[in-house]
Amino acid sequence: MRKLFVLFVLLIFIPSISSAETINGHKVEGWGGTSTYTLSWTNPSVTKEGYVIKVIDFNWKGDVVVSVTHDNETKNGVLSQAENSIFDFTKNTTYFQGVKIYPAKVSTFRPLPTNIGTYPCCPAAEIEVSIAEKITEKKPKLELTILSDWGGLAGYTYDFNINIKNTGDESFSEGNVTINLSGLEIADTRQIPDQSLTYNPSKDIIIRGWSTPLFANNSYDVNLSLKSPFPANRSSFTLKAVSYFKDSGGIVYPATVSETVSLKSTLGFKKLISAQTIFRQRTYDRSEIDTAYLPKFFGLQTVTVVNVIVENTQSYPLKSVVINDTVMNNFVLVNDSVSPVKNLKILENNTKLQWVFDLNETERKELRYEMIAQKTGTFTAPAATAQWVKWGKTNTQSSTTPSTTVHGVFIVVLKKTDKSSFRLNESLNISVTLENIGNYPAGINVTDILPENSTFISGTTTFSAYLMPKESASFEYEISSGYPAELEIPSPQVTFWKKDYEGSYGVVPAANVTVIDPFAVALSANTTNITQGPEVVPVPTETPIPKSLIDIIGEEAPWLEGAVPVVMLLIAIILMLMLHVINK
Repeated sequence: MRKLFVLFVLLIFIPSISSAETINGHKVEGWGGTSTYTLSWTNPSVTKEGYVIKVIDFNWKGDVVVSVTHDNETKNGVLSQAENSIFDFTKNTTYFQGVKIYPAKVSTFRPLPTNIGTYPCCPAAEIEVSIAEKITEKKPKLELTILSDWGGLAGYTYDFNINIKNTGDESFSEGNVTINLSGLEIADTRQIPDQSLTYNPSKDIIIRGWSTPLFANNSYDVNLSLKSPFPANRSSFTLKAVSYFKDSGGIVYPATVSETVSLKSTLGFKKLISAQTIFRQRTYDRSEIDTAYLPKFFGLQTVTVVNVIVENTQSYPLKSVVINDTVMNNFVLVNDSVSPVKNLKILENNTKLQWVFDLNETERKELRYEMIAQKTGTFTAPAATAQWVKWGKTNTQSSTTPSTTVHGVFIVVLKKTDKSSFRLNESLNISVTLENIGNYPAGINVTDILPENSTFISGTTTFSAYLMPKESASFEYEISSGYPAELEIPSPQVTFWKKDYEGSYGVVPAANVTVIDPFAVALSANTTNITQGPEVVPVPTETPIPKSLIDIIGEEAPWLEGAVPVVMLLIAIILMLMLHVINK
C-alpha cells in the first residue's frame, strides 16, 4: 500500500516537472526574480528591464487599470487583486517575451457590504512584477577558410585546403561549396573523383555537395593541388569559395572566403650603399669636436661602397639581363673597384656602368663598385635598372634607392656683386659669403683677389676664423675702375688651418661686370649721326598754275616771241601820253 502511494505521488508531480510552460504557443524558459512596487496617484509608474508599468485608474472593487510599454509598444489591462495578468510582447522569436504582474494588495478593496458607497481618498496598489527569461536559441554557424603553402614560383605545384566548418550549436542538414579557380590549374586530377568533386572547365569551378548533417563543431575539407600556368598569363590569382548550408528548419546560411596569391617578381633587385663615410680627412682630433660626438665618426672610411644585388627568384632561366647604374652626383668612380669586369662597360666619362649576363633559376649575382665623395651632406642614390626579354616581352625593373651621409668639413664660398655694370670711377660692391655645410668645425683663411684694372676703395678682402657646422660668415669691399671693359671677377683663395681639410670647399663665382665710359657712349652716338648725313626733307608736290597769254604765244607762235616786248613798250608810251593830255 505504501508503494502504491509513492507511485501515485510521482504520477502527480512528474508532468508538472517535465512539461514546459507555453503562452500563446511560445515557450517560457522561466520567470526572472520578482520585484514588488507600490503604485498610486503620486507614484504612478515604475520601470523594470525596459518595461514601463503605469497606473491609469482604480475602482472600489479593487481593480487597477494599468498600461505596460516595451520597445515603443503599449498594452493596457485591468488587474484584479490576487490574480496574475500577463502582457505578451513576443516578436520574431520562438520563445515568449513579456511581463507577469500580480496585484498582491489594492487599498480600494473592501468586502461587501462594507465598501458600498465608500471610496478611499488615496488608492494604491502593491504589485509583484516578473519578467520572462530570454532563451538563447541554438543555431548553426557557417565559416570558411583557405590555407595554402603557396611559394610564388610559376609552374610549381602548391597545396590548398578549403575548410567548411559549423561553429554554431545546432546542426546543418545539407549544403555545398563552389570553388572558383581563377586561372589556377589542377595539378593532380585524381583529387576530383577521390573527393566526389565536380569540375566544370568552361566556368573554371569545382563543386562539392553534402546531403548528410554537418554537426556543431564539425567540418568538411576540400584539398586541391594547384599551380599557375606556365608561362604565366598574369601575376596574381584569387581563389574564391562560396558555400550554402541549410538548418533543420530550411533556413539557408551563406559564407564566402577568398585568397589572393601572387607570383614572385622575376628579379630580386636591390641596391645597397655605405650608410656613412668621412670626407677626405683621415685623422681625428678630439679638440675639434665634442667627445660624445666623436664615436659617431670613429672608423669611417673615405670610400663609399655600392652593391647591386640581382637574384632570379623564378623557376626559369633569364638570358642577357642588362643592368644599368649611374654614379651619384657629387661622387667620382674609383675605376679599378668595379666588379665583375666581365661584360662590363663604363660609359659617359665614368658616370655610367652597364653589365650584361645570364641568370639561371634562383641564381644570385652581386655587382660592386666604389666612389669618393666630393662634398659633405646626405645623398640619395639613383635606382639601378634591369632589363630582360622573356617569352617575347621586354621587362624592366628598378632597384631600391638607398641614402648615404658624408661627414666632414665643406665650405661653400659664394661671391657676388651688387650690379652687373657700372660707370668709370663709380663704386662696385663685392661680397663673399662662407658657410660650413658639413658637420665638422674648421679653421679657414680666405683671401679675395681684386679684378685687373680695378682700384680698392674700402672694406676688407680677407677672412680668417673658425667656422662651426652650419655656421656662416661674410665680408665685403668696394672697388672702382678707370678702364672701360668687361671686368672679370676672380675667385678667392681658400686655405685651411689643418692640411687634411685642403680642398674641402666649393666656389660659386660671380658673373663678369661691364665698366661703361659715358663719354665714349656719347661720342659713339654723335659719330653715328654724322655718318648718316643731313636729314632729307621731302618736297611736297605743287598744284599746276594756269598758262598766261605770253606762255600760249610762246608755245603756239614762237616767231612772235621777240616782238612782244616792242609792242608792250609802244602801248606803255601811248598810255603815258594820254595821261599827260588828261592832266592839262
